[in-house]
Amino acid sequence: MSAIGTFWWHSDIVALQNQLDADLEGTNNSVTACTGLDAATKASWTVFYTSTKAFTTQPAAWLNTGTQADQGQALQRELYAWQQQLSAKCSLTVPMLDPRERDHQDLATPLKYAAVIVGVLGVAYVTAQVSSTVRLFKAPPKG
Repeated sequence: MSAIGTFWWHSDIVALQNQLDADLEGTNNSVTACTGLDAATKASWTVFYTSTKAFTTQPAAWLNTGTQADQGQALQRELYAWQQQLSAKCSLTVPMLDPRERDHQDLATPLKYAAVIVGVLGVAYVTAQVSSTVRLFKAPPKG
């Protein structure tokens, strides 16, 4: 995670949900096939699986993307902890990827920042132009 915030778009949330769902399903398949798990662990996994599945199937955010991204990343970290715990007794069919290692800057991140900066500058420019035009109309006539 970087020192500056991350902009999350709708498509980022969809990608996060898809990745989490794929990791979740692969882990669940391993849990289902595993005979070495006790009933309490399987029950706890089922609760986690059900709540995480609900997150992956809800509509992706358009406005509150940051909140949904935080929730998705927290679930990724929790899934990774589950995978570490389960791998001691079961053979997992999905690779265990630490979610913190997935947080890397790619080409899209600088482009997102650039788009936001251009948008802010554009709004500032339009506001300045409208403001100067309004002042011209309010100015008393010379003469």
